[in-house]
Amino acid sequence: MYRKIAMIFISVFIQPYGVISQALIVFMLMIIFLIANLKKKPYLSMSLNDLETISLITSTISIYCGIFFITDIPAKDIPNLPTSVKSGISLSEEMKFLFFVIIMISNLAFFGYWFFKIIQEVRNTLIKKFEKGYLYLFLCGDKNQLEKIKRQMKIDDENELLREKYFKSVSHLKNLYKEGKLVLTQQTLERAQVYLNEDRYMDALGLARRDVTDKELKRFQRMAQGAEVKHNEREKAQYTNTFVKNMDMRREHIAGTYIDPNRDI
Repeated sequence: MYRKIAMIFISVFIQPYGVISQALIVFMLMIIFLIANLKKKPYLSMSLNDLETISLITSTISIYCGIFFITDIPAKDIPNLPTSVKSGISLSEEMKFLFFVIIMISNLAFFGYWFFKIIQEVRNTLIKKFEKGYLYLFLCGDKNQLEKIKRQMKIDDENELLREKYFKSVSHLKNLYKEGKLVLTQQTLERAQVYLNEDRYMDALGLARRDVTDKELKRFQRMAQGAEVKHNEREKAQYTNTFVKNMDMRREHIAGTYIDPNRDI
């Protein structure tokens, strides 16, 4: 909002001072807004912050390259210029093409990222509001894939909502030093490094990938052996029962007393 107001102010009130003055002031404003956006990150969504950052970078690059086109003096006019102006910029065709390519690449990168985010947002909206339609139109009725996408969407949404709270919690540690509550010495620094160690921090959050200890490995091997023994004993008992039953049937056949249970009486 403030950026739009500033642009309108420059286009109206700075116009009498020339196009170059307008371009230079806008270029400085773009840098100021870019730094403010990187520092404050005004949006709750990380995607919106990234999109705004790329937009400001693209605008800054376009304005910077545009200044060279504005100040360009055609080669044919240079001999007729006063001595005080002959130190101006005269771009060759190769340099003009280079600046044009830079402007095009930066803008294409921005629109590519914007289109990618729009596609993601449209997909999420379709899944939330038209789940059955999305299932049969885009997933060919694969419910497992749909459930996988919905779980990932839930994780991403929760991550976006809690990200700012996490950053605020981490920033409190920096404020301890800024507010003078923490006075650094070699001893306190070493203790802080121990407590803020990445492995220890991830382990405290329950996200560390720790190696299996020898004790846990032996316990697992004992459990596996026990399960194997039980399985073997079960198979052995089943085989024994089948063998005994077959022997009884054979003896009954020999004695002529065997009665087929499937035969009609």
